[in-house]
Order: sequence, then C-alpha cells, then structure tokens
Amino acid sequence: MDILTLIKHLHNISGARVSVHSVTGDELYACPSALLPFCAKIQKKVIAQRACEECDKNAYSKLSAINSPYIYHCSCGLLEAIAPIRRDGEVAGYLMMGQVTDANTDNKDHILKSSRAFFGSDEEQLEYFNKILTLEYNKFESYAQIMGVLAEYITNHNRFFYKADGIAELTKKYIHQNFAKPLTLNSIAKRFECSKSTVMNQFKSKYGVSVIAYLNTVRLKEAKKLICDTELSFKEIASECGFYDQNYFSKQFSENFGCSPTEFRKEYKKSKGYFTFN
Repeated sequence: MDILTLIKHLHNISGARVSVHSVTGDELYACPSALLPFCAKIQKKVIAQRACEECDKNAYSKLSAINSPYIYHCSCGLLEAIAPIRRDGEVAGYLMMGQVTDANTDNKDHILKSSRAFFGSDEEQLEYFNKILTLEYNKFESYAQIMGVLAEYITNHNRFFYKADGIAELTKKYIHQNFAKPLTLNSIAKRFECSKSTVMNQFKSKYGVSVIAYLNTVRLKEAKKLICDTELSFKEIASECGFYDQNYFSKQFSENFGCSPTEFRKEYKKSKGYFTFN
C-alpha cells in the first residue's frame, strides 16, 4: 500500500489533515491536499508563515530525544502531531497530523487572540475558525499514536519514496524555493531519490521545457525584479539569483531579453514601468 493511500485512511479515521514531509520540511503528500482555510488565510501574511515554519522546525528537533509521536500546539494554538520516518536508522522524513482545535475553552480563546490580527474583522475570523475540526485532546492523542504506528510501518516496509508522476511538480516547486542555490540535475535527482532521466523526462513531459531552461527562466525573472526594484550591483544580483558567474549571467540576460542588464536598468528608469516581468 502506498503512502498516499495510507494517509488517506488516517485522515478518514481522524478527520485531521495528514501530510508527509521530507527531512528538510518540504510537503510531499497531503490529505486533503489543500491547507485548512483558516491556516491558508493567515499564512498569506509572511510573519505568520514564518512563525508556522519555526514552530514545525522546533517540533522536528524534539524527535531526536523521544521515540513516541510528539504533540504540540502551533504558533496560533492549533493541535499538531509529528512522527519520524526513518531510513537506515536516520530520519528521512516526517509524518504530520493536525490543523484541529482542542475542545477546551482556553484553547479556543488562545487561537482567537493569537490570530485576530490576520483577519479583517471578528466576524470574518469566526467564520474561518468555525470551519476547524474540534477534537478532545485524549482522542487526538490516540490518533497520534496510530500515526506513530503508521510511521513505523512506512519505515519498516521502506515505503518512503517519491511517486514518479509527481516528480515534475515537486521539481518545479523545489526550483522556485531554491533557485538561488547551485542547483544541478544531479542535485535535484538526488533530492528526490531518482535518476536524472526521470527528472528530465517527467519535467519536459509535463511542462514542455527542460529543467535547466526553466531554472534559468525563474532566475532571470527574479533578476529583472531586482534590477528594477533595488540598487544592487549586477554582480550582487547575479549571486542573489543563483548565477555564480557575472559574465554568464549577462550573456543569458542579453540572449533572453535582447539587451544587457545595464541597458535594461537604464531603460526601465526612463520608462518607470514600461517593462514587465513576464
């Protein structure tokens, strides 16, 4: 039985959102696939998104000292649980469950108080809050124990792998999150534990362009924004966008946009908005 089927069963039993994450925290599978509307709403704010990420990172670190699933409250007070998925004795990923509220009144008050700033009005906040599943803590704890058993099953039966037909989407997401890093086909293939040919073929089939061409497009689009919105030097912009050779950056820019970075900045300052980031 594959991972997605397993987490669907756990979701059906608990009602909570269940997800699988890589060791670096990237979400690989989830049921349901969309975030809870409450969480999606507040994570539109960068400060809330970062707080959520820090909370999860703290949870990851707790697993090195305990053998059972770790239960915690997120930065806004929602119940979450996490268990490690291992490979060869090392943590290879995480199984997570949550985005639910504890049934006690204090927890509700805390959630409303900590998230109020992310909503336009109290009425809007309550509308989103009332869509959150509420569970008794002891019941959530029981579901977390089942999740722990599931994580052990995935570990013992070596079920932690990436679906080949999802590699293209994961690669695209990974590029957008890491374009400033020295990415290569080798590093991407290693990241998703598959061959270079799988990455290349799946990506080209889904998006009609090669991985490297798409990576360059993302980097150059970001470079355009930095040229227009900052006074960074072209050497700094090249580095910020993942080009570790300024001459190569200038060459790629000229080939794609028909002018050098210097010419582009001059023309943009004259036109103040004539150029776009397409």
